[in-house]
Amino acid sequence: MKINEKSIIELKFALYDEQNELLEEDVAEILFADDNLIVPGLKKALEGKEEGYKAKVELDPEEAFGKYDEEQVFELPWEDFEGIEEISEGQIIELTDEEDEQEPSFLATIVNVDEKEKLVTVDANHPLVDQKVIFDIEVLKVREITEEDLESLA
Repeated sequence: MKINEKSIIELKFALYDEQNELLEEDVAEILFADDNLIVPGLKKALEGKEEGYKAKVELDPEEAFGKYDEEQVFELPWEDFEGIEEISEGQIIELTDEEDEQEPSFLATIVNVDEKEKLVTVDANHPLVDQKVIFDIEVLKVREITEEDLESLA
């Protein structure tokens, strides 16, 4: 079966930075149609491929984790962090959009804690924003999405 928008793939990957330093290595099951789970350049490289496909894919920032976006840096009120024992600069936290619960949660880095003003500034840009990356990939399995898969995602 060729990889397409109706596929779930099991992908073995290693992610490297420009200096060829290993950043992450894993095996992941990915709903190919979900753009939140796969960067654009990797999706493009995988489309139409089959089980057993192996490649080294070098991606520019635009095809990987994007360019830095100032709008992804914003302030949140102190109350949004109730229940978190410690809040510190550099800490990575998971955020959800309370106005649109259908949107997946995302990670953000705390860049400033203003205890006086009771505000926390976070940066939701991906940590690898503006960087070229290299994926070493192997497609372990390709299968069609089932009704069961769709129900578990709802």
